[in-house]
Amino acid sequence: MATVRYTISKRVQSGRAEVRLRFTAGRGVDFQAMTRIFVPVQYWNAQTGALSFSTRFVTAETAELQALRLKLSELQKAVLDAYMQDPSRAIRVEWLRDTIEHYHHPDGVGESIPLSELCPRYAKAVGLAPATAAIYDVIARMLVRYGEAVRVLYTDDVTSDDLEHLQHFMEREATTDKRGKAKIIERGRNTIATRYKKLRAACSWAVRKRIMLHNPFDGFSIPSEVYGSVVALTIEERDQIAAAENLSPAMAVQRDVFVFQCHIGCRVSDLVQLTHDSVTADGFIEYVAHKTMHASQQQRKIRVPIDETVRTIIDRYADADPVKLLPFIDPIKYNVDIKKILKQAGITRQVLVYDSTHDRHEYKAICDIAASHLARRTFGFNMFKATMSDRITASMTGHAPDSRAFNRYVDIDDDMKLAAMHKQNGTSPANPDEIPT
Repeated sequence: MATVRYTISKRVQSGRAEVRLRFTAGRGVDFQAMTRIFVPVQYWNAQTGALSFSTRFVTAETAELQALRLKLSELQKAVLDAYMQDPSRAIRVEWLRDTIEHYHHPDGVGESIPLSELCPRYAKAVGLAPATAAIYDVIARMLVRYGEAVRVLYTDDVTSDDLEHLQHFMEREATTDKRGKAKIIERGRNTIATRYKKLRAACSWAVRKRIMLHNPFDGFSIPSEVYGSVVALTIEERDQIAAAENLSPAMAVQRDVFVFQCHIGCRVSDLVQLTHDSVTADGFIEYVAHKTMHASQQQRKIRVPIDETVRTIIDRYADADPVKLLPFIDPIKYNVDIKKILKQAGITRQVLVYDSTHDRHEYKAICDIAASHLARRTFGFNMFKATMSDRITASMTGHAPDSRAFNRYVDIDDDMKLAAMHKQNGTSPANPDEIPT
């Protein structure tokens, strides 16, 4: 005898949970699938597997509950009817998912493709910036590995429960290194949140294009991102690095590149693209940020004034390459050299950083966590401190002033607080340098 019973997911969002359908029909036929019907958990009776509420008074809430109860009843009938049409068939979980899908979309619109194939398809269709499209390639490869280890996720049957299982997979992915030795890749909540936001955007687009019939993220809560305080070099530390001695010739070149980046504030992906033509006749470095470059939008140029330090570095390497502005090595080696340069320059200040992998704050030497993006944060933080202007700073970093990303580059330090307090009280600081100019 075939039966249909309902339970609800343990994942609750805004007081609602998705209903799970369990279908049984004798020996070997016992399958479960998510229904994409979400019910208020406060009215769910776990013993009866149904909504329980009073019908004495008709309100907007009871009307909705009645509609949900009817949908569950209709879906139960649809599943049992589909089974009775041919009870001798080999029933599998895919049949149950297809039956639920047909109930929601009897017209049969939608496609069944691996979720990994949807990622590059979306990136190409909307014309994402190359750097952003590359993130979708990373997500696609991760989905392929998940398919090899667990099961392939398809656009026509992926659910919020699948996303939860995928999250556990990402948190501690078992893999092998180049020598075939087993290892675990741990990923923090910020990395997972970023990937899920990208994947959600692809799924939302697919639903609008009727490639997917539902968005699995509708019943899924993406982990919130957590960031620590802004970590940046002070002007004094930046200049101390510029004056560092006893560096090897090769290391001195990368020191100059890093100092240049601290004065310009560009991403390393834009740094490697700078040419002699990026220097304008009126004394600016001019470029278009590749990360935000969108095929369907007009490109906005970023212009940063050239100061004396930048001019000296440009002149120093004017003849090094006929095209490239600076002699840049590969990004990985550049990051390794930055750590060595800071350590040799004596920049070992302890800073509080957030470890998203282990969800904790800890103190580390700034030289040990330094990388190319420290130069960008150094520029953004010190420019904001000097101008106290979101708009001026963002115009030279390429951010939107009200973006969440921009807020990770600016912060209020003690010098700014002291200056504000003296201004409020009409007093003069003991050190005139406390007031940003």
